[in-house]
Amino acid sequence: MTVVDRRDFLRAAGGSAAALWLTHWTAVEAAAQQAARLAASGTRAHTWDALTAEQAAAIDAFAARIIPTDDLPGAREAGAVYFIDKAVASFAQELRAPVTSLAAALDRAAGPGRVFAALAPEAQDTILQRVEKDSPDLFGAVRFAVICGTFANSGWGGNRDEAGWRILGFEHRPVWTKPYGWYDLPENLGRE
Repeated sequence: MTVVDRRDFLRAAGGSAAALWLTHWTAVEAAAQQAARLAASGTRAHTWDALTAEQAAAIDAFAARIIPTDDLPGAREAGAVYFIDKAVASFAQELRAPVTSLAAALDRAAGPGRVFAALAPEAQDTILQRVEKDSPDLFGAVRFAVICGTFANSGWGGNRDEAGWRILGFEHRPVWTKPYGWYDLPENLGRE
């Protein structure tokens, strides 16, 4: 049996993922910087890059039901909608159609003259259950974007004030202290 150590696994797994991200790195970095500025400002009165204000409101309400606020912050406090807007305007343009389609579907399901974002949480949940059943791929794609926007590195526009990391109990420390893992023992450091 071959034992693969952590470093080798990360090298192999990270290679293909890194290649994909690096092809879009300039766009990712620009989107992340702008999204971070907007998320840090806490303002919602701004110009959206990909979404209309109405679409952003529907997606923000959707995000708030996917990861709701309780004794911990939720997707709304994490600013997931800012991440999604920046992502679909730049490095994740293929998600723009699902995001805008879902926003339209949610507002249509709210009924004539009503918008999804203004409904009570219970009514929103009923609509979400129906949309998830009728369009599972659409629902799943935007749900994934909400999760990314909530838990991603805060420099990418979501996870405002590291709210997503607080949900997980993760303490962001740029410098870690001992004890490290077995792979950082002096006898293993020179091994490649």
